[in-house]
Amino acid sequence: MLTIMKLLIASFLCLACLHQANAQSITLFDVDTSKFPTMTGKIWAFDAAGNQQRPSASELSLTENGQPRTITSITCPPQQPPKALSVVLVIDVSGSMGSGYGSVPNIELAKSAARAWVNGLPLGKSECAITSFDGSNYLNQDFTTDRDKLLNAISPLKPNGGTDYDAALINPMAGGLIVSKRGNHQKVIVFLTDGQGGGTESAIVAEANSQSCIVYCVTLGMPAPDILENIASRTGGQTYENVTTVEGAEDVYNKILQVAQGSLPCDITWTSGVSCPRWQYNHRFIMARSEITNRLRAAVQCHCFADGSTYLRCLWQATSCYTKRYNAHAHCSKCRLHRNGYNTNVWLC
Repeated sequence: MLTIMKLLIASFLCLACLHQANAQSITLFDVDTSKFPTMTGKIWAFDAAGNQQRPSASELSLTENGQPRTITSITCPPQQPPKALSVVLVIDVSGSMGSGYGSVPNIELAKSAARAWVNGLPLGKSECAITSFDGSNYLNQDFTTDRDKLLNAISPLKPNGGTDYDAALINPMAGGLIVSKRGNHQKVIVFLTDGQGGGTESAIVAEANSQSCIVYCVTLGMPAPDILENIASRTGGQTYENVTTVEGAEDVYNKILQVAQGSLPCDITWTSGVSCPRWQYNHRFIMARSEITNRLRAAVQCHCFADGSTYLRCLWQATSCYTKRYNAHAHCSKCRLHRNGYNTNVWLC
């Protein structure tokens, strides 16, 4: 573990010196305040290549409102051999993919994320196919273990046409769930779009479940529509929304790859000291960072209030997350939190 973390820290220093965009990331999520002041949560930590890291409590520090807190434990499950996967990357090539929220069009975010997936997937053990869709569907590359074929299939993708989720997933000849039938291993679909599209949720879910195919949904620059949230949750997948940067897209695909291959996050526990005036809304900020580089860090903002009893509770649960560039060297995940009709945001940097 010490050797791994030294390599991780060395990579951070190098990236900071070279001003590289594709830096490591750490994400704190699923914060549980039910036993306040004892706080628990989960963390993902990845190096620049998307490989999961397992830091110890002594290698991270945590502050609340700038005040140091004691991390009592970080427990990481044993690393397991990755599951063999048969993955279909389903990529939106509708006309709207030609634009984006910055200088980089969404189609380039999609291509970068797909390349990150292909480069990170242990081909030979796993296999991958690439399809695209607008109002129709296209088989860009059938299942293969040839990395060059997959990368060559990604480069020519160009935006044109409308957005149809049925075409993307269940319509012949190249709907993702048509192609996935030919897979030899655990079937996975990673579906990416930047548009609202029509689709038949019940038929998509039924077909995916008949194949035991897990569907992950990623949206660029918009909240995930209910149909995509439901497809993901009803097939055992997850939804990632409002991705707006290349770094964010690659980070999301790296996380999905780790989860799909059977990796599990680490558990973190610490003792909180945050207080809020009785019946008054306030904010809770939590930051975790590397002691040496100050670059592995996570910040959580959460509304909390006294409930009239003897302790405070944070009554929010994360419903969706996306990642964006925060500054020249930090990459942040933003989670939309919702509870009892209220919304707030969480930044994980």
